[in-house]
Amino acid sequence: MKNVLKLASAAALTLSFAGTTALAKDHKDHKDIDAKFKKMDTNNDGKLSMDEFEEAKEEKYEAKFKKMDTNGDGFLTLEEKKAGWEEKKDKKKKM
Repeated sequence: MKNVLKLASAAALTLSFAGTTALAKDHKDHKDIDAKFKKMDTNNDGKLSMDEFEEAKEEKYEAKFKKMDTNGDGFLTLEEKKAGWEEKKDKKKKM
């Protein structure tokens, strides 16, 4: 099961970077991608290992969780989760 998740994550990573690169239209977008990649590449070898990718993903989800946990108790209530989804939906509409 763990290997299946790793393979799926690797495939998603490959597709997301390929898709992101293809959709990047200006120099600023490329700089953003470069900066994000460099931040994820913690050993600075110019490649992302599965561990580096998973660590970045965990940090991203931890930050999202903390943002939704508005009372800071370490738990998400249904109301906090709904508010987080609404905020995400509103943000997408503005794009």
